[in-house]
Amino acid sequence: MNVLAVRVAMYVFASVVDLVTTVILLGTGRGIEGNPLAARFAHDPVQLVLFKLIVTGLVVFTAYRLARLRRPLAETTMAAATALTIFVVVCGLATVQPVTASG
Repeated sequence: MNVLAVRVAMYVFASVVDLVTTVILLGTGRGIEGNPLAARFAHDPVQLVLFKLIVTGLVVFTAYRLARLRRPLAETTMAAATALTIFVVVCGLATVQPVTASG
């Protein structure tokens, strides 16, 4: 089994979940973009999507480049990036403003 490919797939999946939850929560006014770099693009969903796709692509590209020299380090890096992304998503969801009944 290709451990790096599995870890890359897990990271990409976590990044997609981050992207989807961020766009939905920003669109409903119930969340914020906590990343100061990404927050610059939070006003425009297209720009935010492009930013997050570029960052995800760079992380994956870097992991595969690193794997040429030190595969175990690349695998560990992808596991750490996935864990960090999941942590960010969970923390972001924990700060979601509740829906209030109007009227």
